Amino acid sequence: MSSQGAMVMHGSKGHSHDGEMSAEHMAEFVSVMDDYLRQLPRDPEGAERMLQAKYDGEDVDADGAVRLVGYRPIVSGRLPEGYSLASTSVLKMPCCTCVKAVCKRSDGSTLVLFEHDDEETAWFGGRQQSMAMCGDKNCCLVDLDSSIAATWKQGSRSVTAVGVRDQDEVAKLVTWLDKS
Repeated sequence: MSSQGAMVMHGSKGHSHDGEMSAEHMAEFVSVMDDYLRQLPRDPEGAERMLQAKYDGEDVDADGAVRLVGYRPIVSGRLPEGYSLASTSVLKMPCCTCVKAVCKRSDGSTLVLFEHDDEETAWFGGRQQSMAMCGDKNCCLVDLDSSIAATWKQGSRSVTAVGVRDQDEVAKLVTWLDKS
């Protein structure tokens, strides 16, 4: 898997097949996500407002998420020790309609979990990517300068964690989500 090819859209010459994004929409999506990823560490609330506004975000509880996406979010029960759920919303992103859970660590820092149906995304543009085992899952890790992002399969969906400190934290999340 190349550093830029780990998360790419399917289809050819920018055409959209089975709900996939055109090249134009893909470029816009990557640009929006890049803005979000740059803003998240320094202004988490502003980053969240921007993403909510761009993708028709709707704050929901677990039952509201079920109504909008057809499944109960994986974080609807509880989170591992040291994390609390700050908000849950549903976003209508170009790739899919997904659940976004903003979590706060006990030190006040932010971790965001996206639960989505699409297995492969181009959320991270040309950022350096690598594959690693985290817990018992094969994860795609993406360097975000001051943190990392990780994507892995969780049941029939995928989870993307943004703002993760290191691979050990990814393994902790993967292992906990497998047990919940």
